[in-house]
Parts: sequence; C-alpha cells; structure tokens
Amino acid sequence: MSLDTVELIASIEDHFEIRIPDPVAEKLNTVQDIVDCVYAMIKDRSNYREFDRENVAKVVIELISGKSGIPVHQIKLEHSITNDLGMD
Repeated sequence: MSLDTVELIASIEDHFEIRIPDPVAEKLNTVQDIVDCVYAMIKDRSNYREFDRENVAKVVIELISGKSGIPVHQIKLEHSITNDLGMD
C-alpha cells in the first residue's frame, strides 16, 4: 500500500473514529470498497445512526478529494484508488 493510500485510510479512520485492520485496508481497491467497509463498521454505532451509505459515500469522497486534489464531482464510486485516482 502506498503512502498516499495509507494517509487516506488514516484520515478516514480519524474522521469516523474507526480502525481498519491492515489486511482489510489492503483489499480496498475502489471508492465503493471504502464506503462499504466504513459503513459496515459504523452502521450500528449510535453516534452515526443518521449515516446511510450515501452519507458515508459523500464524506469518503470529500476526504479523497482533499487528499488527492481531485474535485469531488469527478470522483465516482467505481473509481480505483490507485489506477483512476492516482493515489499510489
């Protein structure tokens, strides 16, 4: 996993107050993979009850945009973190 990707995962972990185990993080290839992972980890937590997958996707895309410099409107759920978004 590249430094860019590690920093992205760390910012997502900090934002959502979660820890994504390294073996899981290594399998996160697309924006959708990250959204699904985060949602699965927070869906039952009381402080995130109002978050559905769409809310999680919005925040994840904003965090990716902040780290990559790619405008939010250009980031799609199907994008590969490394191939499409250049986070390597």
